[in-house]
Amino acid sequence: MATDGSQPALDAGRLRAAVVDNFATGGVYDGTKYLTPTAASQRQISVHTKDIHRLGTKGTTAFAAADNPWTQAYALKTAGGGPLVLFAHTQTDTVYQGWQIISGPSTRAWLGTTPRQAITATFTCADAALIPDANSKAQLLGYSCEITAADGPPEAGRPASNLHLHRSRSTR
Repeated sequence: MATDGSQPALDAGRLRAAVVDNFATGGVYDGTKYLTPTAASQRQISVHTKDIHRLGTKGTTAFAAADNPWTQAYALKTAGGGPLVLFAHTQTDTVYQGWQIISGPSTRAWLGTTPRQAITATFTCADAALIPDANSKAQLLGYSCEITAADGPPEAGRPASNLHLHRSRSTR
């Protein structure tokens, strides 16, 4: 990978920014800038579209990049000459809601059964992208994300109506 940024599609930081952008904005910025549409990138965009609207007027959900301790990327040269890049990214998905939020099975290990006013789930994801050549956008071939942390402030004195939160984001 070029360290001077002359091959933007090969820069692992830009690839990370692109996949997080797919979740956060539906690919409006870095997602479309650095990635060619593929089935995997379209699934990420559909996760964004589904999740930002799933609570309707009852609450909101927002994706964001998270502090990533796994900054290394690994590339394998393919028979076609371009690299297959393996990298990791981390992201958060925060649910804000006007009622009590009760964690589901996927976040209960971190949150217990205490109602929350908001829940932030941290996902760690493994990603694979193919770069056909130095002048091409990356092709996201697949990804897999799992919750690796969850947190949220306890709820105090809200109405008894509860939102049960079940989070999972494993997609290949």
